Amino acid sequence: MLTNSFFTFLKEVSKNNNKDWFDIHRQRYEVDVKKPFELFVQELGNALGHFDGEIQGDFKKNIFRINKDIRFSKDKTPYKTNRSVAYSLNGKKDHEDPGYYLELGADKSYIAGGAWCPSPEKLLKIRSEIYYNTDEFHQILNDKKFKNTFGDIQGERSKILPKDIKDWVADSDYIYNKQFYFWKEFDNKEVLQKDFIKKAATWFSHGYEINQFLRRAMRD
Repeated sequence: MLTNSFFTFLKEVSKNNNKDWFDIHRQRYEVDVKKPFELFVQELGNALGHFDGEIQGDFKKNIFRINKDIRFSKDKTPYKTNRSVAYSLNGKKDHEDPGYYLELGADKSYIAGGAWCPSPEKLLKIRSEIYYNTDEFHQILNDKKFKNTFGDIQGERSKILPKDIKDWVADSDYIYNKQFYFWKEFDNKEVLQKDFIKKAATWFSHGYEINQFLRRAMRD
């Protein structure tokens, strides 16, 4: 579905990141990047729905724009050199509920999932869920498929915890985490293989149980 032309265009954007160049090559963008990625995103989303029934809908709406928001950035180049999509429960603008993310870029490509930016209230709920269900949480993280695919839960960590929960770390060091996400990087050559969507869906499925644990925590 995706071809070499997809990544070739993104690499060329990185060397010609200006509106004049993009306008001249906009038709190429539509044919080689935008439309193929939309089809790819829908097919992958359908595959995710086979193991995670809460992920459904018109996934094209979950694609992030190639235009950058440069209002508060020192880097004023107008375009991203990647295409990305978020598969979440409430669409791409929902950073609360744990879902799945894919980014295909000129320089690197990866998938990710979990809880990226939980609010302070939901962070406390996650920490509480880990404290009261420590064995279950560690069992999920030690699952062979999860470890082989993602290694471990990633994320920023608190240096100091609130007094009323600081003793919780005796049961799990993950209480320090402020983020709970998993990710896997891969070569762009893999993306062009015929079985990549199936492979990516399988990788994502290995993060399903931790997503379910985090969703349960954040909803309670």
